[in-house]
Parts: sequence; structure tokens; C-alpha cells
Amino acid sequence: MYSEGSKNGDGVMARKKPQYSLVNNLRWYFRQVQRYFPGLKWDILGTVVVTALTGVIGVIAPAWLVGLLASRAHFSYFVEVALGMAVALAAAGAASTFLKFYADAWGSNLRAKLAVALHQLTYQMPYQQLQTPHVQEQFHQSFSNALSWTLAGAEAIFRSIKALLADGVTLLIFTITLSAFTPWLFVLVLVAAVIGYWGLQSYRQWYETNKANWATQRRQTSYLSRTAYALENGKDMRLYHVGDWYQSHYEALLQVRMHWQRADSTRTAVAELIGDVAGFVRDGAAYTMLVLAAAAQTLSIAQFTLLFGVTNQFVTLTNSLLMDWHQLQKASLDLQELRAFTDHQTPAPTQPLAAADASQLAKRPVTIQFEHVSYLYPEAEKPTLRDVSFTLAGGERLALVGVNGAGKSTLSKLMMGLLDPTSGTIRINGVDAAQLPPQTRYALFAPVFQESTLIAADVAQNVAMTAEPDAQRVQAALKQADLTQTVAGLKQGVHTQLTRNLHDDGADLSGGQAQKLMLARALYKDAPVLILDEPTAALDAIAESAVYQMYATLTAGKTSLFISHRLASTRFCDQIIFLADGRIVEQGTHEELLSAHGLYAEMYAIQSKYYQKEVKQDGSGQVVLD
Repeated sequence: MYSEGSKNGDGVMARKKPQYSLVNNLRWYFRQVQRYFPGLKWDILGTVVVTALTGVIGVIAPAWLVGLLASRAHFSYFVEVALGMAVALAAAGAASTFLKFYADAWGSNLRAKLAVALHQLTYQMPYQQLQTPHVQEQFHQSFSNALSWTLAGAEAIFRSIKALLADGVTLLIFTITLSAFTPWLFVLVLVAAVIGYWGLQSYRQWYETNKANWATQRRQTSYLSRTAYALENGKDMRLYHVGDWYQSHYEALLQVRMHWQRADSTRTAVAELIGDVAGFVRDGAAYTMLVLAAAAQTLSIAQFTLLFGVTNQFVTLTNSLLMDWHQLQKASLDLQELRAFTDHQTPAPTQPLAAADASQLAKRPVTIQFEHVSYLYPEAEKPTLRDVSFTLAGGERLALVGVNGAGKSTLSKLMMGLLDPTSGTIRINGVDAAQLPPQTRYALFAPVFQESTLIAADVAQNVAMTAEPDAQRVQAALKQADLTQTVAGLKQGVHTQLTRNLHDDGADLSGGQAQKLMLARALYKDAPVLILDEPTAALDAIAESAVYQMYATLTAGKTSLFISHRLASTRFCDQIIFLADGRIVEQGTHEELLSAHGLYAEMYAIQSKYYQKEVKQDGSGQVVLD
């Protein structure tokens, strides 16, 4: 986002240099304008013209009318001029209102387009990249600073550049007028403008240094607000008094926010006060000199009126221009994270798969090989997986077991391509998986995870994960997952909306029903490799065993990976891998591992009472199953 800074003697981070200049950000922004809403350029041009005309007419009209009165012009001519000026001002006002309406509507739409593009980018990013803390923080700051509201960077930059150009052109006209008649007054106003600019610049430097801290606080507050009202947290909050924890943390963050706002408001007030004091001195001197000149009759009444109006407009426009420039630079600062995120997190292009590799990959069933694979999570001190090698043969059912934290889920994510190995190679049908386009690789797997992710759509769309599901395939998947009667009992069958996030009359499924729906989703996809990553962790052991037996009947002809820290899924599998501390410590069939009397046999002995009617031990203390 920024070049590296350093802490000064007080422990405060020194100001960092923005990665993108204002000019660079303007070029980028107008490329987005041209891409999405090119009509906004004409809105800017129209605003500049209308603002300049309104300003000029507003100054010339009083001077002209005063001159007519002083020269005792005919009343009818006076009325014609007055009406003409009024009509011109009314037309300019109407045009200004239309342009503002257009800009407000389409400027916000452009910001929305950029927000959609940002979220689409995150969907396309590698999962491994997205899960790193730095990228998550950068994404949050990108949205918060650049896209979260009307005056965030992506819309504020449009509003500021439009106002800056409009005020700048109008000011140029008055500058020529003022410097031609009273050059001393022009110099006086210019000096006051420089002082006001210096005050605002000091605020921007402080804001640039500290805004990251504010973004972090907003992210934390957003988390508390989101989770405090989450329905699934309601039971714990009431039974374990978690509400007090939320309240205390929210109040602490509120104090941090108030501290930030006080600091921000104080520095803004000081910066603007500097400009106000300089403006007060400027105004007093300017108007005093004009009054003295009129009293000395070196200026006519019409000239005095004109110069008084020009001076007043010049002062107002100078102040506005300073604020426009300040807001534009601040908006540019707020675009830094968005620019950095979109420029540096763009998914790397993938090469098309060679014909020979594509033919090899198309073979069914699919075989997967791990060759000395290790994985270290970002910012972790030790690898989660270390030198893992095994082969999951085509059509084989493999059980991956071990205690929590052994690396089982990490291994499945590596297999599916959600993570890339730190070292080692994964091959799919003999093809190096690192060479596969992500979507090609994802298409090979149908996972069922421990977490049930229901989207706010109807049952059929939840199964198919598409807006237009195949009705026959949906019904077949629901039948295989033992959900036909459950869905038939809903008010609108497969067209019943799930969750109440978008639909007030949406239906909620129980935990077990939701897990079965996840299985139906995997079956609908009909990928050649089925992965079940502890989908029954919330069930009791007997129910888990029954579910896995059902899964076993559905995996015919597929390569299957069953992951669990409990052993209900092991006996029907062709081979079992026991992971401990990121390594394969035992591998074989159920009978082979029991005969080895190792860690698997020890864990099975502990758990087997939940699956067997009778468990005995021989004289040496070993497990004997009846």
C-alpha cells in the first residue's frame, strides 16, 4: 500500500509515501469512468460551464443594473435587462440541478460497479492468497476507505475533481478581472490562499499517517456488530452471558472511535481555523480598500459594485478551491489500498492444458499422488504437513484419520487446489496439479465440509449452486441424500426459500438436514472425486457411523477421501492413513493397522465401544473385537 515507514522517538509511525500519485489515481479513475459510465465526463464539462456562467452572471448583473440606475436608463430597458438576467440565472440553476442529479445517481453507480469488481476479484483469487491476514486486512481497508459510502475515495474523487474544475475555471475568469483592475487585491487573496493551503496540508499528512488505525477499528467494530446479532450465537450469548463480553469490547472500541474522531475533528478545526484567520485579515483589508477608493471617487458606483462582487466571488471561490483540492488529495489517499489490492492481487493467468495432459486428466476413475508434500501456513512457525507421500488410486476409498490439528483438512485443501504445497508435488492422473487451471482442478472434486453453507436461495438452487438447476438431477441427489421426504414436507417443496436473510418466509433446516443437503450438493455436481471432510462432527458416534455407511454406498465408481478424527469411516475404506503432527505415522487397511497395535489400534480401542456391541481384551491388554 505504502512504502515502508519508521517510528520516531515517540514511537509514532513516520508518514509513509503513497504508492500512487494523485495524477496516477486520476488516470486510473477516469479509465473506470470510460469503462462503466462514460457520460460522467460530459457531466463534468457541463458542470464547469454552468458554474462559470452562474458566477459571471451573478457578478455582472448587479453591477450592470446599478450602472443603469446611475445613468437613469429607460425603465423598460432596465426591466428587460433584469428579466433577462433572471431567466439566465434560472436556466443555469435548472441545468445545475439536472447535472447534480445525474452525477449523484451515476457517480454512486460507478462506486457500486467498483465494489462488485472488488468482490469478483476476491472470488477469483487463490484461496491460499485470500486467507492470509495481510490480504484480508488490505481487502477490508480497500472497501472501507474507497467504497463504503458516498464520500469514500472512489466517489469522493469524482465529486472533488468536478468541483475543482468548475471552481477553478470560474476563479480564473475572476482572477483576470481582479488582477486587471486591482493587482494588489489579487496578491492579498493569493497570500491568504497559500496560508490556508498550508493548514489543510498539515491535516492531510496526519490523516495519511493514521487512517490505517481507524480502518482497523472499523473492521473490529464490524465483526462485533455482525456476530452479536447472528442467530447461531443467540443461545451462547444468553446461556453463557456472552452479551457482557460483546458490550465491554464494543464500548472499548467506541472509546477508540471517539478518540479518533476527537483527534480528527481537532486537527480539521485547527487547519480550517488557520485559513479562516488568514481570510478574515484578507477580507478586512480588501473591503476597506474598496470602500476608501469609492469614497475618493476613483471608482464609479458601477465599478465599485462590480469589483465588490468580483472580490467576494474570488474570496469564496478561493476558499472552495482550497477545500476541493484538499478533498481531492484526501480521496486519492483513500484510493491507495484499493489500487494496491486490485493491482497486486490480480489472479495470475494460466496456460492452457496441453492436449496430452488433458487426455490423461480425462481418465476415470481419478488417481491422486502426493510426493513429499509439505505445507507451512503464512506466518506459522512450523509446517502443518511435513513430507507426506501416498497414492489414492482410482476408485479407491481412503480414510484420513487422526486427532484434531493433525493436518487432515489441510491435506484435503492441498488435494483440491485451495492451497499450494510449500514443497513437493501433487499429481492427478500423472499430471502435475500445479499446471492445471484452477477451474479445471476444482471441477474434479465434490467436497462436503464440516460447516454447512446454505445460501439465501431455494432448495433446488442450494443443491445445484446455480440459478437454473436441472430438476431431475436435483430430485435424484435429494433421494440419494435421504432428503426427499424432508423437502416434500416444506411449503413449496424444492422451491422453498432457505434462511430468512432475504425472504421473511424462508425455511430453516436442522443441522442434520443441512449436512444432508451438503451431500446432495456434492452428488449433484457428480465430480469424479468425493471428499467428506468431517461432515458429521456434530453428530453422535452411532449416527455418524450410519451416515458414513450411507456415504459408502454412494461412492461406487468414484475416488473418495473420508476425513475424520473419529473412526466410524474407516472399516469400509480400502486403505487408512493415520496422521499425527503433520506426518503419516501409519498406513494400511483396518485389519492391518489393528494388527500393528499402534496409534490407530489405540484410538480404535478407545472409540470402538461406540460402534461395537461387545469389546474384549486379551491377556496382554490388546483389543479383541467380537
